[in-house]
Amino acid sequence: MREGAVVAYYDILPADLARLVANVQRLVGQGIASFAPRSLREVHATIIGLGPLDPEVNLPGLLDQLRTVFAVAPLRIRFGGFADRDYSLASRSRRLYERSLTLHQGLATMIGWPVTTAHEPLLVLDQIRRTCQRFGVVHKYHDAAGATDPDAYMVVGEYDQNASATDELDEVARTVRPALRRDPVAVRTSAEELWVVVYTDRRLPRQETIALPLRRPGVPTEVLRLLARR
Repeated sequence: MREGAVVAYYDILPADLARLVANVQRLVGQGIASFAPRSLREVHATIIGLGPLDPEVNLPGLLDQLRTVFAVAPLRIRFGGFADRDYSLASRSRRLYERSLTLHQGLATMIGWPVTTAHEPLLVLDQIRRTCQRFGVVHKYHDAAGATDPDAYMVVGEYDQNASATDELDEVARTVRPALRRDPVAVRTSAEELWVVVYTDRRLPRQETIALPLRRPGVPTEVLRLLARR
């Protein structure tokens, strides 16, 4: 079944972020033999998953809301640069430093957060996702009462979790996180960087994924038509 999502940077990963991702992929690959990096043109950050959509979803209203929010107040999402200390917010009850790279269930994931000009993390991405509920879309990590999710997830590759011991994964993560700490990248994320994607493979391979710029007129109609096809 086809699903949809709103993502950032798909097919146009900014140059400085592309260099950071490539370096992380290299370091992870040195420690995990089965690691398979994703193409830089397929690496993306998920803003909100739309799922297969149901009749209650107001897709035109949702996409108009996201287009307006990101056009009026673009975010600066920072990957790396977070010290091993507590900040004003946490990620899944853990420090941002620890969550800046996760190796879990076969996925190597870089996580970033919107920041102020002083590089302090913000909850704004959680708040944006929460507004999507008005249009019938509930963010996957908002299913529990009081749950928050300000994280910008960016999967950079996969590995065979059955061939990797927990101790090995922990050691690789401990090696890569200091590199992320030393080499941060903050990326402007406006309506110009957002895409609506329709896919059957969550890795979003380019040859099998339909990607439409959020800013393009008529996108909601196109997405609804594509999702209706089986």
